[in-house]
Amino acid sequence: MVVQRTEAGLRRTLVGSTPANARPDGSGDERGVGAEELTTVLKNEFRIALGAGGAAILTRVYRVAT
Repeated sequence: MVVQRTEAGLRRTLVGSTPANARPDGSGDERGVGAEELTTVLKNEFRIALGAGGAAILTRVYRVAT
């Protein structure tokens, strides 16, 4: 999964289970998240809300993949 959101002074990305933030000055951060956290990261950082079924599928897929 690859998700990206750009806003003033910040570019957010989620590649697999690694969310990252990049700023125009070159600074940034990244972290790994568990399968259970992906739905929350999508909602809070990318404004993507999944229904219960979609959240369950996403969690199950990433548990198997990692």
